[in-house]
Amino acid sequence: MQTFYLKADYLFPDNWTVFGEFDYNRFLGQNNFNNEFYHDFTPKLGVERLFQIRDDLLLSASFDTQYHFSWQNNSPNDAEDRWENTAALSLSYQLTPKLVFQSYYRLEYTYYEWNSLTVGHTPGRNDLLNSVGMSASYYFTSALSLRAFVNYDAKMTDDNNTPSYHDYSVGLDLSYTFRF
Repeated sequence: MQTFYLKADYLFPDNWTVFGEFDYNRFLGQNNFNNEFYHDFTPKLGVERLFQIRDDLLLSASFDTQYHFSWQNNSPNDAEDRWENTAALSLSYQLTPKLVFQSYYRLEYTYYEWNSLTVGHTPGRNDLLNSVGMSASYYFTSALSLRAFVNYDAKMTDDNNTPSYHDYSVGLDLSYTFRF
């Protein structure tokens, strides 16, 4: 998979942020990296508000909307076109200057223009994804961090051919951020 993106944030007074992003995602076959089977162009707009509760406690509320203009090598080629709207809340607690705990809840509504599991262009489907999770992040420097996390996702759909699911995830990630 290859991803290219461009993102811009604009900070307003009172801890408001408006952001825009443009993503390009490209999926390639494992046996032949020249075999592209899916790509999408995704413009995204959103707003976020931070609430400083105490010096060590921060609440974040956000909403974003994005549209995936997709192409796949199976017909119909635009079957994965979709509109996504996401609302999220997170609470971050800084235990020490280098250790931060965070919990979150996210609700994502996705409307697919077309029902991708049927032949032809039949009317779309509606998916609802609920996500809840917790993480602990240790910041070695302002750019280098290690994060442990646990997540739970529950997806519901109105399409009889697409399964709903429940998913549990546990993991670690090491991250380095470049800012310019």
